[in-house]
Amino acid sequence: MKRFLGGLAFMLVFALAITTVSTSVSATSANKELTPESVLESYLQAVKEQDVEKIMSYVIDERDLTVAEYKEMMNYEKLNNYEIVKSKALSDDTYYYVVNSSYEGGLVKDVPLEVKKVGTEWKVNINTETLNSDDNKTLQQGSDQYYENAFSKLQNQDQVMKPKDVLMWWDFEKRQGGKTFYSNTKFSVPGKHKYVILGIDSQLSTQPNNTGIKYAVVRKGIMGDTVWGTKYVKGHFTGENKRIKLNGNSMTFKGANLRFLPNYPGIYSGLGGLDW
Repeated sequence: MKRFLGGLAFMLVFALAITTVSTSVSATSANKELTPESVLESYLQAVKEQDVEKIMSYVIDERDLTVAEYKEMMNYEKLNNYEIVKSKALSDDTYYYVVNSSYEGGLVKDVPLEVKKVGTEWKVNINTETLNSDDNKTLQQGSDQYYENAFSKLQNQDQVMKPKDVLMWWDFEKRQGGKTFYSNTKFSVPGKHKYVILGIDSQLSTQPNNTGIKYAVVRKGIMGDTVWGTKYVKGHFTGENKRIKLNGNSMTFKGANLRFLPNYPGIYSGLGGLDW
């Protein structure tokens, strides 16, 4: 009996040891598989499948998009195919990628993304650097009719024309230099010509000699912004009502926001309107 019990105890200990080793090996194997590129691939697949929960679990987005905003964007930006065309290690914990992406409706663009280690996890990062990178390129604008139909289905969409022939107004203060932010109002480029007019009444900062803002007409997307056109305006001024042309790449552009990137450092305020 004692031999039987002794043998049984030995078998239990042996089985437990095998299970522990197996679990440890599996965990180690799983950790090895989670590379920056594999996390990026999982994120891109979640975008393609329009799985909001998975998307949000993989990404840290400086734009702080809500679930409702993701779902709205999925009405007009549906990823068909993607390819990672550039990769670079910035450090042991930060990797930089450019993804060539094509969408329903004909939009094709290159999208820069970072993958950073946060604690023990790799996370896709969308930040001021990726949003304003020179690698962020719209290669094909897509079908005007597609976006016309997509935005006509969205409720509470702003009208193309604004009172007094102004597309939108902006009035902001206490904005930090070096941080991207957006207009609260959406608008559409009305199809008159390939430019809009920045009517800037004031552009002020706590660093007058370094004051400058990069203005951009963009449409927010899941992986970043589709850029229609940009214009950098240097200077510290108020009450001048400057009128500055911002050139774009098409006659029309639906569902746009005006994006601002003030120079670092400084705290900014600004007032103006967007005209055509």
